[in-house]
Amino acid sequence: MKVLIDSRNDSPYGIGRYVSELTTALARLQRADNDSIVLLTHELRSNLVIPQEVISEWFPYSLDELETLSKVSERVQSSVIHCTDYRIPLTYLKSAVVVSIHDIHRYYNEDYCYDDKSFIRKYSAGLLEDLKYVEKIVRTNLPSPKRQSPVSSNHGKYYAAMLWWAIYRADVILTPTQVVRDQIVDTFDVRCPIEIIPYGVDHEAWGPRAHFEDSRANESVNLDLERSYFLYVGHDRPHKNVRLLLEAFRQCALVDLRPSLILVGADFENNDYVKWFVKTHSLSARTRIIGQVSDSTLMRLYEHAAALIHLASDEGFGFTPLEAASLGTNVVVADAPVFHETLGPSTRFVNQFDTEAVTDAMLDMLRSSTISSEVRAKASSYQWTFTAAETYKAYLMADLVFRRRAR
Repeated sequence: MKVLIDSRNDSPYGIGRYVSELTTALARLQRADNDSIVLLTHELRSNLVIPQEVISEWFPYSLDELETLSKVSERVQSSVIHCTDYRIPLTYLKSAVVVSIHDIHRYYNEDYCYDDKSFIRKYSAGLLEDLKYVEKIVRTNLPSPKRQSPVSSNHGKYYAAMLWWAIYRADVILTPTQVVRDQIVDTFDVRCPIEIIPYGVDHEAWGPRAHFEDSRANESVNLDLERSYFLYVGHDRPHKNVRLLLEAFRQCALVDLRPSLILVGADFENNDYVKWFVKTHSLSARTRIIGQVSDSTLMRLYEHAAALIHLASDEGFGFTPLEAASLGTNVVVADAPVFHETLGPSTRFVNQFDTEAVTDAMLDMLRSSTISSEVRAKASSYQWTFTAAETYKAYLMADLVFRRRAR
């Protein structure tokens, strides 16, 4: 069996984190020897002693993105392709297909998708045309799913079509939680096994060298970690409820003069609303807008925070609360099903739409920020070695399913 893994998206965040850590853990498995795993990547990863097909020109949402995966699969003669996101080749392949579905939030919510102007600004007008073309082809060749997507933007329609195509075409589907699995089954006519394989939080970059690198990273960022602070790490998207977090912090700051707020993530590097809010409410001296940081700096931020506040109403897995909890930091999270599954009942849950409830929880964290031992133990149990081993089993299953179907 030869597995081709699409690892072109291997950034340190979200799906990129999953791809990077999974492929690193797979490469360490003894069974990954003898060229059984090949990575399709945009940049050679020198830390992995396994075959890599480097495609430096890579444009997300392009027709070429999908066709490249097909061409490389034929060239390396893979028997299994692992599509690490929903964007899979349009053509039928001579290989088994494993698809990772991390969540399906955009299928039902227009706010999570780009409108045409935003898409063109972030990508290009040419890629918007590719997106429309691909969506039309998929719609023409697929039956209707159980539940239609209500989204109307071109990006949303593309996502809905390609998600259904990925699920329809897959030999095995991988999801990180039971919550996501149930959503898929409720929405689509699934024809293949769905394996629930949680992700890990024991990231390679947080190993023995992390603290050594940390001292140098923090000199450039110039963090003051002596003061009590709340931490948010992630995107600023509507379902993340960052605006409510800002209002809750404002109310918290009226009661207690000690805490500050640190916002981490690419969306905060040039965020006009956040800048306006902190200036209008005289919170500039108590708010740090950092943007993206190194893993070692992120680790230190987690370790010294009074609490991580994460109010997302929709998540497929939710890395940041688990990362923080595994490092001994208390977390306040939205009362959403996925966090009950991943973090367990001892976690501090709040109504993510109730500002007063969030404020009260933040004040409680200042009084007693010792994390529950049950929460920390559960968070620490998510290991990438387990994710990799179970994923390899899924490759074997997909190969078997494909061979039986081909007879």
